[in-house]
Parts: sequence; structure tokens; C-alpha cells
Amino acid sequence: MEIIEKAPAKLNLSLDTPFRHPDGEPEWKMVMIAVDLADYVTVKTIPQSRKITVQTNSGFLPCDKRNLAYQAALYLQSKFDINEGVAISIQKNIPVAAGMGGGSADAAAVLRA
Repeated sequence: MEIIEKAPAKLNLSLDTPFRHPDGEPEWKMVMIAVDLADYVTVKTIPQSRKITVQTNSGFLPCDKRNLAYQAALYLQSKFDINEGVAISIQKNIPVAAGMGGGSADAAAVLRA
């Protein structure tokens, strides 16, 4: 099976941490907006294999376990005891490390797929 998911970018219009919880974690308040810019994530199942692969058109993006899309697939495999692997292909349009949520959007796209 093959599924293509759109992974939209976002812009933070406002971001603040007004206080910290007793455990030290910050409280986040933010206002964000989705923009038309998006990556496209293709997820294709690999029957009879638990292998996860990631490929991308960006030379700046890791394609191993450091990739958030890879981590999302690995989490689903372990959480739901899935015995199939996936080949993840990421068409990057969101600039890497631009603060537009590209990595997390790609991971969310894998979870939806």
C-alpha cells in the first residue's frame, strides 16, 4: 500500500513561555498560522520486513534514526506490534532548520499515513 500525505509548514506569529510548572517544564503560549508551503511524504509498506527506510531530495536531512519521520514510524511499529516495514520518501519544500516545523510536520504525516 502507498499513501501520500501533505505536510504543511507553519509560521509562529507569537511564541512565549510565561511560566514554568513545578516539574520545571515550561508552559508554552503561541499563535501560529499554516502557510501554503508544504513537504509531501510518501509512505509505502514493505511486507514481511520490519525495515524502515527514509529517502529525501534534500542533502541536509538525515535519513537514519535521527529523522523524525523515521522515529514516528519506529514508534508505531513498537506501540502496535506492526510486523511490516515502510519506505518513507520526503519531497522537501520546507527549508531545513528554518523554524517552520518541517521535521515535525513530516513525522505527523507518517503518523497519519
